[in-house]
Amino acid sequence: MAITYNVPGPAMVKVGTGTNGAYEDLGYTRNGAEVELRVFVEEVKSDDAGGEQGAPGDLNFLGEIAEITLELTRFDQTILDKVIDRMKSQGASPGIVPAPGLLWFTDGEAIKLALAPSKTGQNPWVFPIAAPTGAIRFNVGVNSQRVSMTWTAVRNPTDGVLFTRTLA
Repeated sequence: MAITYNVPGPAMVKVGTGTNGAYEDLGYTRNGAEVELRVFVEEVKSDDAGGEQGAPGDLNFLGEIAEITLELTRFDQTILDKVIDRMKSQGASPGIVPAPGLLWFTDGEAIKLALAPSKTGQNPWVFPIAAPTGAIRFNVGVNSQRVSMTWTAVRNPTDGVLFTRTLA
């Protein structure tokens, strides 16, 4: 593949809030979505690498997550209400918060998230097990509304998939 500039084009943000988890179009971002793939490691110390005060002799891989930050400027308010609700089982009932202790992913409350670029030949970023875990911020007033949020995606414990590049 040639080295070239890469401009995926506007990406539709899709969320699995429809019937049986079907994708619904949430909307478009301002300046694109930001994806951060974060690895967790433990430093393994060893006397032959300098001991406790020295450099690690190795790194123990402890998993990986993705954090996806969105600033939406053009969106479907009905679909956004489902996302603001955060839990699939709540329906579109923003403001009703479940009791503490719910396991977001284990209890099946995850909402799949997809970033689907409009440009031909650009593959989507699909996070099958995700949730809007960060603060959801929005303005209310005379200026055009912006909604900012951060999602966390985790690997599927069954097949190890954190993300795919195919919209399915």
